[in-house]
Amino acid sequence: MSISATRDPAGGQEIGIVEAHGRRPQATAEALVAEFRSRVAMLGGDFGRIDDFATRHELRTESRDYECGGFETQMQTQSVVATGPDGSTAVTTEAVPVTTYVAKTCTEERQVEDATLTLVGRAFRTAKGSP
Repeated sequence: MSISATRDPAGGQEIGIVEAHGRRPQATAEALVAEFRSRVAMLGGDFGRIDDFATRHELRTESRDYECGGFETQMQTQSVVATGPDGSTAVTTEAVPVTTYVAKTCTEERQVEDATLTLVGRAFRTAKGSP
């Protein structure tokens, strides 16, 4: 099967319009040409003419969650039992700083640009490909 972007086949009969689409980065020009070729064959053609190769860009909102926790210091009261030199005990209460990690999940939204590649053309059946 032949593919061209510059000419129609000599003596070929046009049998239909063919399109192939794909989103970047997965879709490459090579992959789209292969898909275009396959669709020409599905129509019974043996020659494909690419008339237009376009890229359309669209913005979409994408969100993702991520860990955004941090350390926090809080004052906590604690009681301390102390034994004096004379053997007596005394209880004192004091505030001490205690630092702990506090887990938190944040959500981020951002604009992402998607590119879609499109090949549009025609399928032909040539004299050499006729049954």
